[in-house]
Formats: sequence, C-alpha cells, structure tokens
Amino acid sequence: MKMKLLDYTLIGILAGFAANATAQDASTAPATQCGADGCASDEGVLFKIRTRGEQRPVTDATSEQSDSGTLQPDRRVTVEAERVESKWNYDLQPGQALAIGKWSTDLPGGGVIWATEDPNLGQPQFNVSAPSLVPFDGGRIAKPVRFYAYNNYPAFIQRAEVLIYRASDADLVEPLAKVELPVGAVSDVQWDGALPAGFEARAGDELVYLVRAYAADGSFDETYPRRMQLVTPEEAERGNQVLRQSVERSSGLALSAEEAEQRSLVEGVFGENSLRQQNIPIYGSRIRIQGRDIPEGYSVLINGQSHPVDLQRKLVAEYLVPVGRHGFDIQLRGAGQEATNSRLDIDVSGKYMFAVAIADLTASGGNVSGSIEPLAGDDRYDDSFLLEGRLAFYLKGKIKGKYLITAQADTQEREVSELFRGFWDADPQDVFRRLDPDAYYPVYGDDSTTYRDVDTQGRFYVRVDWDKSQALWGNYNTGITGTEYGQYSRSLYGGALSWRSRRSTDLGEAGSQLKVFGSEAQTAPGHSEFIGTGGSLYYLKHTDVLPGSDRVVLEVRDGTTGRVERRVDLARGADYEIDEFQGRVLLTR
Repeated sequence: MKMKLLDYTLIGILAGFAANATAQDASTAPATQCGADGCASDEGVLFKIRTRGEQRPVTDATSEQSDSGTLQPDRRVTVEAERVESKWNYDLQPGQALAIGKWSTDLPGGGVIWATEDPNLGQPQFNVSAPSLVPFDGGRIAKPVRFYAYNNYPAFIQRAEVLIYRASDADLVEPLAKVELPVGAVSDVQWDGALPAGFEARAGDELVYLVRAYAADGSFDETYPRRMQLVTPEEAERGNQVLRQSVERSSGLALSAEEAEQRSLVEGVFGENSLRQQNIPIYGSRIRIQGRDIPEGYSVLINGQSHPVDLQRKLVAEYLVPVGRHGFDIQLRGAGQEATNSRLDIDVSGKYMFAVAIADLTASGGNVSGSIEPLAGDDRYDDSFLLEGRLAFYLKGKIKGKYLITAQADTQEREVSELFRGFWDADPQDVFRRLDPDAYYPVYGDDSTTYRDVDTQGRFYVRVDWDKSQALWGNYNTGITGTEYGQYSRSLYGGALSWRSRRSTDLGEAGSQLKVFGSEAQTAPGHSEFIGTGGSLYYLKHTDVLPGSDRVVLEVRDGTTGRVERRVDLARGADYEIDEFQGRVLLTR
C-alpha cells in the first residue's frame, strides 16, 4: 500500500512536468494525456515509470510488519526515456529527454533567433520618416512621396494615417492630405502628391507631416511634426546623389539613388521615438525577438515585415502585446538562396511574480572591565548581550496583465528593538550603496550587469503602475510643468499618486488628471538655466547635488517672445553625465 501511494505521487509529479518537458506547437504536436498508468499520445507512450522496490528488493527478511527504517532502501523509483522513433526523427537514448521549445528557432550556419518576455511594458514607440527634399515643378509635386513608419505596439492600433500640413499651419488645423497607413510594426505607404484645389506653393516652401494612430475606443497617438521642403527637380536630384554617396560609404555597397534613399529612410525609423501624445492604453507584456549569427547576405522578415540586421549580424525587434497567444512568422531571404521559414509561438499569460527575501539575526555577548574608552563613538561596546538583525526583500509582479507592482524594503543592520524605528523616514545613506563604474571596478561574474530597479532615499519602496497612472512611495519628481508661470518641479521622497483618465479630448490631452503628493522636504531645491552655445560642458550654480535628484530638460524657445515651443527630458547616462560633487553637467551631443 505504501509503495502504491508512492507510485501515484511520482506519477502525478511527472505528469505535471510532462506538459513543460514536451512543450510543442499545438498545430504539430500530438495530443498528450496522462493518467495513473503513465503518459500517452497519438504516437504512443511517452514515459514509463517503473518501481523496483517490490520486484527487486535490496533488503532481506522484510514483511508488512517491517518499520519504515527497514524498508527505506527499497523506496526508489527509476525514470527512463524509451528509444523513440517518430515523424520528428528524434532518436532518444535511455536516460535522455528532449524538450521542444516554442520561443527559439535555429538558423542555417549555426545562428539562432529567440524571444523573451518582459513583464515591464517599457516605452511605446512610434516614428515616421520621409524624404527631406521633394521635387516640385509647375505647381505640383513631380514625384510620389513614400513614408516609412515603425512602432512597437501594432496589436493595440486599429488604424493609422499620415497627415500633411502647410508649414505655416502652426496649430495643425487643416490637413492638405490624409494617407491611410497600413497597421504593422514596420509599414510604408506612398502619397501621390495630390494637393487640394487652390493650393498655391512654390519651390522653397515647406510642408510638415505626422502620423496619427487610433485605437478601438477612439483614443489616438500622434508623432511630432516633421518637415520636408519643396525644391526643383534638379536640386532634389543633387540631394539624392549626395545621400547615395553617403549611404554607399557607410554600408560598403553599390546602390542606386532610389535604393540608397529607401535604405536611409528605413534605418531612420528605428532607434528613435517621436511620439508627442500617447493616449492608447497599453497592457500585457513586452516581447523581444533577438537574433545572433544571422547568415551573411540574408535579410530577416518578421510577419512579412523587414527588420534591419547590423554589421555584427545581430537582430533586435520589440513588440508590446496583450495577454493571449501570439505567433511570429520568421523568414530569411538571401540573394539566390531558398527562403527559410519558421515560427515562434508566444503565450503571454499576464502573470508574473518574482520575489527574494533575506532575514539575518546576530546574537553576541561581551564583557568589558577596567578603565577603557572606545576610540570611536559606540555606545554598545559595554553591552553584555546584543541582538542585531536585518530584514530585506524585493518583489516584482504583474496581476491580470495590467497592474505592475514593484516593492523593496531593507531595515539595514541594527538592534532588533530598533529595527523598524524611523522606517518611513528618508535615509540619505542609501546613496553610498550605489557604485560608480568610473570610480570603482566592480566585478560580479562573467558578463554580468547590475541594475537598480528602485529609487528611494528611505528603507521602503513600493510602486504600482497601471494604464497611465502610478502610485508610489519613494523618490519622485513632482513634474508640474504644464503651465508657463505655475511650474513646480522638485525631486522629493514620500508618497505620490498620479492618476489620468483613459478618456482624452479631441486634441489628445487627458480628459481628467490628478496629482497628489506629500513629503517632508529634507533638501533644498536648486535651479539653473543656460543658453545653448553649442558647447557640451555646463557648471551649475550649486555643488554637492544629492545623487539621483537631478533632472535636465532641453527647451526650445521662440527667439522673439520667449514662448516655449518644445520640451525634451534628457536621460542620464544616454544624453548627459553629471558630477554631483562639483555640480558639472556634460552633454553627450
């Protein structure tokens, strides 16, 4: 009876693992059923479980009355993989098992393309490009204009369109033309250049264009306007020749003017985000498709759309997708070579949870006698018994594919009786735990990196993100910059709530927005403004800046009125570096 229960327990455990060990594409894999006698499929038995205890005991003179200690040597189970001959031509030897994954595919020549899922959605991206010079002759555009677009969230877009305006239409009120843009991660569309009757223009005038993408609920995203100039056909031809020479030098290939222009525009839409308004609700996960050692001379198409491959034959594509199952068709094309096709099947469950915690307790005792004074200030040297501890945890999880929770707490090493004293207060000592790679040489292992997912001056941090809203306890920036004379931008430690309704106005602004924050300020604000001189080094009015509290913004202002026309938040490490102690800012470009 004991052996039978053991059999059923192990069968249940292995049946649970069987689904993962034989994760196959549902369209090609046979149906699998597991029961008390093992796992079987249309192709036959997949696993056999044999118990040797009763048939081949290693003990002597045992009976049903023997105790558990005597029977212990006979409680063993052997799991073997049978030799399998199937339509997949898998030849499994005893003791071997094969797991078929849906997240990677092998390429000719030893390359591989694989996918990974990140519960953190990241930043929605949309970009569009078109020729900067458009031939214009006889009051009309002499050559069709092709637009190229890239975005990483096509699953949430119902339709998109390219809008063309006069450059003088600063408020973008009346478009000259609307061109429907196919929905996809990489897409292109051609505009025939037709202009409305009565439109008068001449060579030298400018047009602006942008992309507006709509969701099923009517909300829309919009890119920053970009300019293209109407020029004579001769000037457009000279510009194309200059572009062709530049592209040929960078790529090392002989290209025609049209091929060079297409290559430049396609590469220009990747690696940049020109979203001006982002209202479409995004939920789910971020899928990254990466490739290594892609065969020379091959191009990669994902779902029929071409993606660039760098000089090291690497590929990276990113998609924001909702909860559910998603398929990505991978195709490799080479000149004079037969195209190869494969498929990645990604199942986004919307569930994710990662947590790690430590608990440390130290008990110590000592006895000090005589006339002894400590060299440093320490009131614990004469304690006869000392009990110290530390509690810490980190958690990151996703609920319903929508709510992303990040939490961390660290009481630090202290006496147990004072473990949670001042737990909610700011603790500036946190900044000393951040290692500057320019000042130190940290080595944590082969090809490893460090990443700080929380930003807090205190011992506790929690952040909940959903839709366009966020609630947190930790470091934050007030971010009230929408008005000209009522701006309030400070880095504080405390609690903050930023809520935004999913409804948007006809102009794309939030229908309702609420910001609430509370903090006991323990730092003094500092503000410095500089006129752009073309240089890259700027000295702040204040030194000894609190690390992590800096915020650098680039403002483009009207030269006559001083009105702010555009604000760009610069990212530390990518756009600038800062020396907090000396108060020195160094721009990268």
